Amino acid sequence: AGLSLRAYVGRLRARVAAERLAAGATRLTALALDLGYADHSHFTNSFRHEWGVSPSMFRSRYRIHP
Repeated sequence: AGLSLRAYVGRLRARVAAERLAAGATRLTALALDLGYADHSHFTNSFRHEWGVSPSMFRSRYRIHP
């Protein structure tokens, strides 16, 4: 509650990114583009803002190994 549409969409994209990283998404650039980010750098900055770590660090910490 109290989120702007832009903030809501940003959080949603960060959540989807986190789920895909934990599931084993391998190419960060492809993931960034799939989620609508302009480039890898913008994705990394947005992800770090939401989760406090870079996407690659998140993936190494939380990846689910089958």
